This record gives sequence, structure tokens and C-alpha cells, in this order.
Amino acid sequence: MFNRLTWYSLLTLTAVGVVSLSLGFFKAMEVAGGSSAVKVAAGNSVLFAKPVVALRAANAVRIVVMGDSIAYGTGDEKGRGFTTYLPPLLKPQTTKALTIDNVAVNGMRIDGFLDQINGERLQALLPIADIVLISIGGNDLRELRSETDSLIKESKFKAIEANYLKKLQESFQAIRKCSSNGCIVFLGLYNPYEKAGSLEDARYLSLWNFDTQRLFEADARAIFIPTYDLFKFNLNRFLAPDGMHPNSLGYQTVSNRISKSIESNLIRE
Repeated sequence: MFNRLTWYSLLTLTAVGVVSLSLGFFKAMEVAGGSSAVKVAAGNSVLFAKPVVALRAANAVRIVVMGDSIAYGTGDEKGRGFTTYLPPLLKPQTTKALTIDNVAVNGMRIDGFLDQINGERLQALLPIADIVLISIGGNDLRELRSETDSLIKESKFKAIEANYLKKLQESFQAIRKCSSNGCIVFLGLYNPYEKAGSLEDARYLSLWNFDTQRLFEADARAIFIPTYDLFKFNLNRFLAPDGMHPNSLGYQTVSNRISKSIESNLIRE
């Protein structure tokens, strides 16, 4: 009786010891080499914490508007732009709350666009963005306006567009690195100088838009929104007094097209 009781006691103690040792071993492995842990210095000690990961809100659709003065909303006599006109148009497509962050900058050109993407603010916003709306390139193409010699103009266009497409590709890749599944919406250029422009200028604009569209359409979650046709016969109605930017009606018209174009891409419940 005594021997049997002693045997059971020893067996129980042994089992408890093995379990405790195993737990301690796996806990040590998690701290020392686990991929889910990172070291954080705290005074003279070392703490371990899981990395902070930016997550999209489950009950919200977040839109980031970025790029140049058109993205910013310049020219709207009501001071609104896409930030104000898009939400009521998109709201019927989802029951989620809509949040818009506008980080566009007047005068932005492609050379500064990538720097903006790599900046602290967009590095925080892009990973949680469901939709990224971009307008860029108009300020770059506008350089041709000052050139009158057709041969020089042709050469200058090729150089400007080559730099633009290279930087745009890099910018697109940088955005995708932050937002792998977000819907990227790119606004094509319209011609504010339609009445005074030449056929040559129209050809350059068409080629610029075509090459830009080809870049974005290669991505399943990106879309190119043309605006040229909207403004072609409506410059008097859609342009601001500065003769360059959209007015309130122009922004509303483009917003309406954006809304209809991404309807099937917007997250539905």
C-alpha cells in the first residue's frame, strides 16, 4: 500500500515537473526568437511587445486625396472640392462611415510626389486607406506651354513625359507597398486651353493620358478616370475664373464620375 502510494506520488510530481519545464522552454523560445515579438528598450531593462500594425476600421471607409491643386480643391468658389462632394455621392454605396483626409498641395509636381508619399503623414494614412484619389501631372505638362518651336517642343515633351512616367511608376509602387489592397483612383488631365490650344497640344495631352492610363489599368485595384471629355465642350461652365482649375460645378461633375466609376469597387456589406 505504502509502495503503491509512494509510486503514484512520485509519478505525479514527475509529470508536473515535465509540464512546467516544457512551458518554461516554449516561453523562452517565444521571447528569444519568436517572429511576433520585437525588443523595446525601457531604461536598463528590455521589454517585449508585439509590433504595432495599422488596421483599417471595420465600420469605416477611409479616403485619402493627394497630389496637386486639383486634388486640393483650388478654384472651387465654395471652398469645397472633392473632400466635400464625394461623401454624399459614395454614402448610398455603403453603410459604413466615410472619412476623407486631403493631403494635396498646390503646385505639386511629380518630382515632389514621391517625397510626399514617403513622408511621415502618408506613411501613417496609406496603410489604413480604402480609397486613394490622385491628381498629378498637370503642372509638369504645362511646361510645354512656353515652347513655340515644334521640334524643340516634341523633344521636350518626350523628356518631360519620360521623367513623369518613371516617377509615377515609382510613386505607384510606393503607394502599393503601403496599401496593398486599397482602390487607387487616378484622375486624367483635361485641357483648360482647349479654345486657344493647338492640335499639337491636344495630341500631347492625349498621349500623356493614354500612357498614364496604361500604367494604372495594369493593376486590378486601380482605375483611371478620364476628365478630358467632361471639360472639352464645357469650359465656360466648369472652369473657375482663373481659367485653369474646376469651379464648384466642375468638381461636382468629376466627383459624380468618380462615384459611378468605383461603385463596384467600394466595400459593400
